[in-house]
Amino acid sequence: MKRYIVFFFLFSTSLLKSQENVTFHIQHAPANSRLILEYFMEDGWKNQMSKELDAEGKLKLAIQFDHPGQYRIRISSDPEKWGDFIISPAMVGSPKLAIQTDYNTLKKLPLLIEGYAEAEPYAKLMPAYHKLTLNPDSLPRNSMEYLKRERDFFLLCDSIGKAFPKTYTGSFLTKLLSAPMAPAWQTNPVSADSILDYNAKHQFDFVPFRDKNILYHIGTIRKLNLHFEYFDKRDRTEEYVDQIMTKGLADENVSAWLFRFMLDKLIDRKDEEALTYFLTWYSSDCTENEHTTAETRKLLTALENCKPGKTIEFLNLPDVNGNHTSLKEVCAKNKITIIMFWKTNCSHCREFKPELKEIYEKYHTNGVEVYAIGTDKTVDIWQPVAAADQVPWVNVYLEASARQNFNSRFPVPSTPTLIAVDRNGVILRRLIQRSKLESILDELLSEVK
Repeated sequence: MKRYIVFFFLFSTSLLKSQENVTFHIQHAPANSRLILEYFMEDGWKNQMSKELDAEGKLKLAIQFDHPGQYRIRISSDPEKWGDFIISPAMVGSPKLAIQTDYNTLKKLPLLIEGYAEAEPYAKLMPAYHKLTLNPDSLPRNSMEYLKRERDFFLLCDSIGKAFPKTYTGSFLTKLLSAPMAPAWQTNPVSADSILDYNAKHQFDFVPFRDKNILYHIGTIRKLNLHFEYFDKRDRTEEYVDQIMTKGLADENVSAWLFRFMLDKLIDRKDEEALTYFLTWYSSDCTENEHTTAETRKLLTALENCKPGKTIEFLNLPDVNGNHTSLKEVCAKNKITIIMFWKTNCSHCREFKPELKEIYEKYHTNGVEVYAIGTDKTVDIWQPVAAADQVPWVNVYLEASARQNFNSRFPVPSTPTLIAVDRNGVILRRLIQRSKLESILDELLSEVK
C-alpha cells in the first residue's frame, strides 16, 4: 500500500509538471510584479489569470486557451505595459508557448514569440492597424490623407494574406480588419466622396460574419464603431442598422451580440426614430434567438413598457427630507414632466446639471417640471449630495428594495436618462438626448394643450 501511494504521488507530480505548457520571462520587470493574462471578448478585455513573477521575472503555468482570438499580457505595476498575441484555432487547448520580452519594450505592440508561426504576420499587421484606427495624428476621416492610409492598409492586408496563407492572421484576421479598396482609386482625379461612398457600402463585404471568432478580436467592435460614424453624421442610421443586422444573420452567436451592440448604440445616441425602426424590424429575431441574454430581454421589455403612447409607471418616492412625492400628482399639475434617472457619481449627470437649471428656469413657467429619480446604491450616498444641490425641481430617491425588475420596467442602461410624459403620464418621448432637450420641449409644448 505504501509503495502504491508513493508511486501515485510521483505520477501526479510528474503530470502536474507536464501541464505547465506556457512559460513567461519578462526581463527587467519591477520587483513583486504580477503578470496578468487577458483575452478580448465582444467589447472588452476579460481577465484569465493573474500571477506574481519570480525574482527573475519568470513564470510557468498550465494555461487552457478556450477559443482562438486576441490575448495579451500586461504587468500590474504599469497598465500601459502590455503586449498582445493571437491564438489560432489550431492552438486552442494547451499549446506549448514560450513568451519572452523585455519590460521596457512592452508598448502595446504584438509579442514576438519564438517558433510561433502567427508571430511574424501578426507583428506586421497590428502596428499598422492601430495607426489606422486609433488615428494618432487626428486626421479627418474623410480626408484624402486618411483615405490613403486605409488604401495602404488594404494593400498590406492583401500582401500578408498572400505571404502567410496558412496562418490564422493571413487567412482570417486580414479579412476581418481590412478596409475595402474602392475602384475610384484607379480614376484620375481621385474622388474622396466616391471612395467614402464605396467604403460605406462595402466595409463589411469580406468580414467572416459566419464565424463567431470575430467576437474575440478588438477589430470587430472598432470597425462597427468607426463605420457608424459615417452614417450617423449623414442621418442614415437606418441604413447602417440594415447593413449590420443582415450581415449577422448567418450565426446566432454573432447575431445576438450584434443585436445588443446595436441596441446599446441607439439607446446611447437617444435616437428614437432609428431605435423604433430597429425594434420594429429586428427585435422578433432577437427574442427567438436562444443566445440572447436575459439582460437584453429585460431591456427590450422596458423599452416596450416605455414606448411613446403608453402610460408611465407612476412612482411615489421620498425626497431628501423623507417626504413622498407622487409622480402622478406632479404630472397632473404640469403640461410636460421630464423624468430623469441619475446618480451622484455620474460625470455626465454633473455636467448636465447647470444646463438643466437654465432650461428649467426658461420652461418651468410654461408648464414643465422635472421629476429627478436618484438611483445610487444606497440612500446614504444619494441624500447628502441631493441635499447640497438644492435644485428647484423634484428630487427623489428610488430605494434599492423598490427596484425589483427595475431593468424590465424602465430603459435606463446609463445615466442620465430622460423621458418626457404629459399631464396624464402618457409617454411622449422615450429617450431624449441632453443636447436636444430644449428643442424637444419647444416641439412638445406646441403640441400639448
